[in-house]
Amino acid sequence: MTLSLQISSPQKEGNFNASKWIKHQLLLDEEEMVSLCDALSPFFLFSVGEVVLQEEIEISKELFLSTYARYICALKEGKILEDKRVRRIFSSALTSSSDCLYKMAVRENGWLVKVRQPLIQLQCHAFFFSSLDQSFHPMILAKESISWGIQFSYPQIFQDPHTQKMEKVSGFSNTELFRRLIRWLRNETQPALFLWEGKKIASTMRIGKMCRSWVHCHPQLKEKGLCVAR
Repeated sequence: MTLSLQISSPQKEGNFNASKWIKHQLLLDEEEMVSLCDALSPFFLFSVGEVVLQEEIEISKELFLSTYARYICALKEGKILEDKRVRRIFSSALTSSSDCLYKMAVRENGWLVKVRQPLIQLQCHAFFFSSLDQSFHPMILAKESISWGIQFSYPQIFQDPHTQKMEKVSGFSNTELFRRLIRWLRNETQPALFLWEGKKIASTMRIGKMCRSWVHCHPQLKEKGLCVAR
């Protein structure tokens, strides 16, 4: 099943404004990502933030999972998967309804997908570890950053672009989808606790239980002298 997006424009829809985003940075094994997708189904993924062809607007569940599997397999082999398509697929919008988005033509054969209502935003995630204050800084995409799966974000406050009224997101279709995500990660993941120079350092990031058998292979953790505590 696929969803067809309406054609519209920012002039008609207004600007999407939301705040108080709840964010979870997850590193999962490829089997755990399959389990998460099963728990969230049915859902749809759409490419947002860049101009794409019509056939690239929707990202199939199969393409998402196969791309994630390639990413994890590379980590298990002590490599970082350098592929721009990975960043595009990991930086997508997850929704249970097409009503939350629309598309607009921006050039010949090109489309830009825009957000209309609250949805779950996926982002390719990496963090920076500061040895000075021994702290972790999520969503830092720099040369010395460490790749750590995907960040899932969902807002708590939404501003109606027509009335300018601020409202809670509890009545929107993707709120239940995000709640299912929270329930799954509480059961199937743990807070990531790291070891650095013999000291345990807590983080806000989470790790899948199945990752612990291979996360020591992560090349960027090795470079920074970090390891995940058992």
